[in-house]
Amino acid sequence: MKTNELKDIIREMIEKALAENQPAPSKPKTNPTVAPGKPDTGKPKPRRPFEPKPGANPSPKAEGQAEQVVNKIANRYQSKNK
Repeated sequence: MKTNELKDIIREMIEKALAENQPAPSKPKTNPTVAPGKPDTGKPKPRRPFEPKPGANPSPKAEGQAEQVVNKIANRYQSKNK
């Protein structure tokens, strides 16, 4: 047996051993599918009308605090050079 034949036989054995230990081929990547949405008609969606409770009365404490809150906000935005 010549050395070239021996090298070829060894290469074939190594290739077989490596082919057996290779991982299985992976699945092809697929992009996630997105379901199509409703087509845009360009019209604004109707808003639900505001319906206050018929028998509800505002608390008197809240009415008194509203003036104080408005004054605080107004003072915050007034010019400091006055």
